[in-house]
Amino acid sequence: MPLFEVGRRYSVTDIVCTARGEESDIKEKCTDTIQPGKIYEIRYSVDPALKPEDIGRLYDFFKQLEAKYPRIGINYFMISDDGKTIVVQVFDPEEKSLVAISTIIFAILLVILAIFTYLTVTKIETIVGKVLEKVPTPPEWLYPVIWAAVALCFGGIGVYLIVTTFKRAKG
Repeated sequence: MPLFEVGRRYSVTDIVCTARGEESDIKEKCTDTIQPGKIYEIRYSVDPALKPEDIGRLYDFFKQLEAKYPRIGINYFMISDDGKTIVVQVFDPEEKSLVAISTIIFAILLVILAIFTYLTVTKIETIVGKVLEKVPTPPEWLYPVIWAAVALCFGGIGVYLIVTTFKRAKG
């Protein structure tokens, strides 16, 4: 059982580097660049071993890692039970993010739809306006008659729905 473990560990084929605690060893072995969409594992050996009380100081380590590589996501972090090995899995989510690509495509489609709708409505409005200019204006008494007929239709539909609902409930 590890001393400390956080995240989900994936099986990886690309181990970026396995280095010891000396800075020259890290600079020589950890030179690969992180490619988008791949998960990489970094194994780091420390001497002397980390103690359980040192785990709280790892927060500073993660802050430095975020500052140095702002695009890198940390997928998994583990300290071995003896405290001498640290395993970190990282990935670069930004370049080939499905969510980002689908959001951009959705936004483009939305803009195209808005332009198409605007142009279509503008054309229809122009055509309807030209047609209505040629239609004579109906007399003033016709408007209340039309609205009364509409109100009677909706009232009749409402009564029909109420009656059929009560019949089904009884029956």
